[in-house]
Amino acid sequence: MYEISTGTKPYDLMWLLAQVNEMVGSALSRQCHQLGVTVPAAQTLYMIEGVGKPVTAYKTAGLVGRQHHSVVELTNRMKTKGLVHRTSGEAGKSGLALTDEGKEILNKFIDIGVMDTLVGNMSKEDLAKLMVGLTALRDAAMKEVGELNKGKVELWQ
Repeated sequence: MYEISTGTKPYDLMWLLAQVNEMVGSALSRQCHQLGVTVPAAQTLYMIEGVGKPVTAYKTAGLVGRQHHSVVELTNRMKTKGLVHRTSGEAGKSGLALTDEGKEILNKFIDIGVMDTLVGNMSKEDLAKLMVGLTALRDAAMKEVGELNKGKVELWQ
């Protein structure tokens, strides 16, 4: 593969991330298609399960980096498909949790192992460094668009 550089490292990184996004997105799309869910639905299942307790649609929006109204529409469709259900959440608010079917889809998603294959040649140390770097980049991007400053997004670590 060609190494492309204009000498402007931040922009080299931007285009490298765009390439990775396209390729990983394509792999995730194929994987989700096999399971009959969209990439945003699979991401939402993953994030809700990762929190480990019922979470509001508002907080789910922060976890997946989407607008609240989009997440409400998505989770309503997921509820209709039997992937999530509403239950008591924090401070008596309605929270989202995975149904058994949602957990089954998530487990199948993880079992397919696309990401295991993609990062399989990386050492644990390199993978940990990549996670730290990408987390910092994500946080800076969210701050740039103003979401963190407004206190509207709680990030899941």
